Amino acid sequence: MDGRQDVCRVTLLGTVGADPQVREASDAGPPMARFALGTEETFTDAHGRPRRARTWHSIFVFGETASAAAALRRGDRVYLSGAARNGEADAPGDAMTIEV
Repeated sequence: MDGRQDVCRVTLLGTVGADPQVREASDAGPPMARFALGTEETFTDAHGRPRRARTWHSIFVFGETASAAAALRRGDRVYLSGAARNGEADAPGDAMTIEV
């Protein structure tokens, strides 16, 4: 190792797409919540017309943060920061997902 450390963090501000799915603490592990967060980008296309593009992000939170996320509802605005992880593609040829 050369002493350097890499960072793979993501900060998002967006809208909750659906009420979070929450798994309570059990022998399987700590509480966990999962929800989709949509972010929107505005840009001008090649013809000078304004366009918007929405990107959906899969969000996973654990422990006390999962308990707090249980209060979120579809349409809530959320600002979060976390580590980005590579997810699995659903089928061969599908794009790989990034989970936060």
